[in-house]
This record gives sequence, C-alpha cells and structure tokens, in this order.
Amino acid sequence: MCKNLKNVCLLVLVWAMLLSLSACGVKEPMSGEEFVNLTEKLGLTVTDETEKAANDSFEKVYVAVDEEKYSFEYYICKSDAHAQGAYKYAVDNVKNLYGNTDNVAVEHNNPLQSSYALTAEDYFVEIILLKNTVLFVTAYPDYKTESGFIIQKMGF
Repeated sequence: MCKNLKNVCLLVLVWAMLLSLSACGVKEPMSGEEFVNLTEKLGLTVTDETEKAANDSFEKVYVAVDEEKYSFEYYICKSDAHAQGAYKYAVDNVKNLYGNTDNVAVEHNNPLQSSYALTAEDYFVEIILLKNTVLFVTAYPDYKTESGFIIQKMGF
C-alpha cells in the first residue's frame, strides 16, 4: 500500500512539473502593429492588404516584402478555427503545386504551433499557424537562413 502511495505521489509530482513547464512555452502571436513595426525596422516594404483579401475569415492581412529576398504575409484571423482553415488551405496548395517533386518538406504539428516548410531548388516557403494567426513566408534560397532569423524575431 505504501509503495502504491509513493507511485501515485510521484506521478502527481511529475504531472505537475510537466504542466508548469508547458505553461512556460506558451506563445502569443504578435499584433498587426507589432508586425508592421518590426518589418519596417528591418527595411521591408509593408502594405495592408486586408481590403484585397476579400475573405470574412480575416481581421487583418499585412504583406512585408523585400523584392530581392523574401516576403512575409501575416494573416490575423477572426478565430483560431478560421486560422486553422487558412493554414490548411495554404499547406494544401503548396503540397499540390510542389509536393510530388524532389523537394524537401517538413511538417510539425503540436498544440502550441503548427508549421509546414518546403525547400525547392528555386525558393523556400514556410507556413506557420499560431492561435488565430498564419504567417506565410517565401524566400529565395540564398535568403532562407535570413528569413528564419526574422521568423524567430517575430516570435514564431
């Protein structure tokens, strides 16, 4: 009986530690204003494309571009479910266009964040879902690493 009690206590302690550690990793998406400020500081040209999106799922859509290197499309959706739909749609489109070739694709899905990245001969694309936001990144191959640093600065 004492051994069972020890096992139960140990299990509860481990569960509590895992729960507290998982809370430390909770990410919050950046606001539209934060996206605009960061990308402008990095020298990108930013436009508000909300009107052109013509989709009831989006609250805001921003596009930040350096024509020679990369583009970052940031979709702030009305709900997590809308963001999941937009993410799935984007990933499916990329898979349909480039999935049957020798390109390298990596997909990660977890409760905090999902991402899909594809490296092709002529470009790199990464699509990231975080709560009610979707970040769609395209970059020329020489700027894949640099775009990754920017993604990290954005908190993804």
